[in-house]
Amino acid sequence: MKKSAEPSVYAGTVSISLLGGFSLEMNGATLTDDINRSLKLWSVLAYLVLHRNRPVPQSEFIELFWPEDNSSNPVNALKTLLYRIRAMLEPLFGPEVQPILAQRGAYSWNPAVTCELDADRFEALCFQASNEDLPDAARIELYRQAVALYQGDLLPKLNHQMWLIPLSVHYHTLYLEAVKALAALLDRAELFDEMQLVCQRASSLDNLDEGLHTLIVRSLLRQGKDAAALDHYEKATDLLYRNLGVRPSEELRALYTEIMATEKTLETDLGAIMADLKETAARPGAFVCEYGFFPGGLPAGGPQGRPQRRLRPSVPDHRLPAGRERTAPQGPLLHHGAASGRAGPQPAQGRRGFQIQRGSVCRHAARRQL
Repeated sequence: MKKSAEPSVYAGTVSISLLGGFSLEMNGATLTDDINRSLKLWSVLAYLVLHRNRPVPQSEFIELFWPEDNSSNPVNALKTLLYRIRAMLEPLFGPEVQPILAQRGAYSWNPAVTCELDADRFEALCFQASNEDLPDAARIELYRQAVALYQGDLLPKLNHQMWLIPLSVHYHTLYLEAVKALAALLDRAELFDEMQLVCQRASSLDNLDEGLHTLIVRSLLRQGKDAAALDHYEKATDLLYRNLGVRPSEELRALYTEIMATEKTLETDLGAIMADLKETAARPGAFVCEYGFFPGGLPAGGPQGRPQRRLRPSVPDHRLPAGRERTAPQGPLLHHGAASGRAGPQPAQGRRGFQIQRGSVCRHAARRQL
């Protein structure tokens, strides 16, 4: 049955959440994408909501959602799907209100049904908070509201659809920018514990963003949690190297140097040292020691002020097919750390040891297993 193109007289508002999931709420009733419905149904509904300010032609829907469909009548398939969407929405709006209108070979969201989208609110808060003329306290509060709204990427169950990718990237990038701006303000206000929590939450959504790892290490360091800062530095640099093949940035290495300037995190109990070495005695490979652990720095002649990343030797990789190895360029191993230096010879496979520095021991980053 064809629905009228005339909008219904309606003053109500529907709250729609798109960040981290899809849900509609009105008058205490809620509809979410957790119910067992087809992804195509939710995709068409999401497309209508996100393009609610214009009519969407039938041809546009068919090109997007039935591009190579074997159906002999995709127009009829679209009409059937829209009928199902209306039936699904009826418990929210009632039988008198039609949220989706048909007009001249196109469909549109009923302009009489006001929509409040979390994505729109999030974007507006980010824009307000970016105003540097506002006091820091006001900007912090606006950014807090914005990052709290971001419960995840845009429509995660539909993230495989090409039409959605640019929008998803837009909101994801906006979120990371908001988190980093908030972290800078919290750093200035010396609210380091909140800075840590905000950045850790963001890193759980995007763990390959080095800027977030840098902020986490800095927040831990400012709280005096040197051991935790060093531990996160090790895990972050290893994660970035293994997934992206990149070495730590200058900013992250500067924080490592700051960590190494203290002796609070270094083990001095010889019994604990020996137990720790014994624990990994059966595992092959060399230990990598950051330059900051060694007294007197490095021999002269290395790159001026540019720590180099250690190139990993040829080692078996459980993720590669049998018989294949991940290899590194031939030649000496280069190390990365807090001081500049030159390449040193490759240590013998399986060789272990520790360096005592001013009563402390090379135990933390030095024990990254290859």
